[in-house]
Amino acid sequence: PAEAAKRLAAHLEVVGSDADGWLQLCDLYLSQAQYQRAKFCMEELLLLNPMAYIHHLRYAEILLTLGGIDKGGNADLVRTARKYFAHSLDLKPRGNLRALYGLLLCCAAAPKGQKTAAEVEELGACAQKKLLEEYGEAKATSMLDTVKAMSTALLS
Repeated sequence: PAEAAKRLAAHLEVVGSDADGWLQLCDLYLSQAQYQRAKFCMEELLLLNPMAYIHHLRYAEILLTLGGIDKGGNADLVRTARKYFAHSLDLKPRGNLRALYGLLLCCAAAPKGQKTAAEVEELGACAQKKLLEEYGEAKATSMLDTVKAMSTALLS
């Protein structure tokens, strides 16, 4: 993968508008846990196609990973990830479960006691409600209780 990443990076220096190349390079970097480099690839993809919800979603996932929510993390990266998850939902409001789960995780990771805590709680409750609606509409009743319990535990 390292050699492939080098060759692909060299190709992208010449053909910077190759969206598939940036996507492949991002996947290569992610497979090697090189999140900063993967983040750069997603930034290039966002510049090439700002209306692709999946690029906003993947960028937010990388930011959330870099934010390290399980280790105390970087609040700025988590806040930025929250914005990109929300924008992904703006671009694709139905069937975008990954963005809803990401938004829920960002809200759960938000520092408590800040002046924006009420907004974050409201956003988390909205994400939980939308998740439950999605599973309800899909008639996935076996998952409904699990999702409700998990999201309630995250937000408490």
